[in-house]
Amino acid sequence: MSYWSRFRSSFSQGALVTLAAGFGIAGLCAFMAWTAGSDPAFIFILLTFGWLVAVVAILASELRLGLPIILIAGLALGFEGLVLHQHSGSAPLSPTMKNPELKIYAKDFAARLREMGLQYKSKFDVIDRHFINTGLAQEKRESAVRDSDDFKRIFLEEQNSFANQFLTPSQMLEEDLLKRLGPTYPGALFPPEDSRQAFVAAARQMLKDGALVGVDPILQIAAYLEALANSLP
Repeated sequence: MSYWSRFRSSFSQGALVTLAAGFGIAGLCAFMAWTAGSDPAFIFILLTFGWLVAVVAILASELRLGLPIILIAGLALGFEGLVLHQHSGSAPLSPTMKNPELKIYAKDFAARLREMGLQYKSKFDVIDRHFINTGLAQEKRESAVRDSDDFKRIFLEEQNSFANQFLTPSQMLEEDLLKRLGPTYPGALFPPEDSRQAFVAAARQMLKDGALVGVDPILQIAAYLEALANSLP
């Protein structure tokens, strides 16, 4: 009996279901990634991973440990969905979303931004406290913090995390909010003499350039988007 004949004879219904599930879940994840604005390379990885999991599960049907391997394959597909959620950061905006729905969406989005910003703020505070204990004057201490390898490493990590997970959704959200609020915004958020106009300008520039600048930049962007959302009628 040929190899393929033996393979067909051992091709169980469970393996067929696993194949369909692998293709289906991979396709669904890829569609979700596409609508969330993920790059084509990431979508390709999702599809390839789902297909490989399905193939491995099918081949495992010839083994005594086929069922455990199929279960592991299912867990791997679940992990794929988790990676997608972390990568995309946010569901795409719907053009039919009403103002109350958009306000809820924007506040939830700002909360997730703020969560990331606080995580990095905590990391930077640890570095700052280390240099406080050195007894350096404030100006020299701030310079030493910025020049330290730990600061540069964490700052680069923060830049990459924000760019990969939140930059595009943040830009889309800002654009939608400003369209709905009208041409007087964001200037109308605060009086001209209000010091908060400076953080608004800084947040807008960071979203335009796609680069984080200054102290607690992600927190500034979160506060800016939330202020826009609170201004919706």
